Amino acid sequence: MNRLVTLAALGVSLLLGSPPGALSQEHDRMHDEHATHRESHEGTSEADLAAIRAVVDGYHVALSSGDRETVESLLAEEVVVMESGGSEDRAHYIEHHLPGDMAFAAAVERTRGELDVQVMGDVAWVSSTSSTRGAYRGREVDSLGAELMELARQDGEWRNRAIHWTARPNRAGSEPTLSSTPIP
Repeated sequence: MNRLVTLAALGVSLLLGSPPGALSQEHDRMHDEHATHRESHEGTSEADLAAIRAVVDGYHVALSSGDRETVESLLAEEVVVMESGGSEDRAHYIEHHLPGDMAFAAAVERTRGELDVQVMGDVAWVSSTSSTRGAYRGREVDSLGAELMELARQDGEWRNRAIHWTARPNRAGSEPTLSSTPIP
C-alpha cells in the first residue's frame, strides 16, 4: 500500500511539474507547523487549561441543572450561538433558546468524548463529540453530536464567545468512539 501511495504522490508531483521530493517537503513543512502549534499549546499554563475546561464543563452542568445565572455568566457579551442552521446573539439566545436548551439537557443523558483544547494567546478552541439519549417532549432521542466552543480571556476570565452545535440521528452501527464522561 505504501508503494502505491508513493507512486501516486510521484505521479501527482510530475503532473504538477514539481520535483519528486516537493510533495514530501510540503508534508514535512505542514507537520512542522502542526508541531509548532502543539508546542504553543504545551506552553499554556495548567491553570489556564483547567480554567478553559471548567468553563466548558460548567456550562453543561449549568444547562442540565437549569442554572440560568451561571450559563449567562459564562457567555461573553459578543457570544454567537450557532445551531440547526441558525445564528443567535447573546440576548436572543438567552431570551428564546436557552430555556429550551436547559429543559432538553435536563431530560436526556449526554456522554461526551475527550475535549480537544487548542490555545493561541487569549483565545481557545474546544471541540468534542457526544452521544445523547433519552426522551424529550414525548419523543425518543438518540443522536450523535459535535460541539465547538471558542473562548476568550477577558479581564482575566475565560468566557464563551462562540458555540456551535451540530447533531444527527444515531443510526445503527454509527456509535462514535467516546470516552465515557457522563454530563449531568
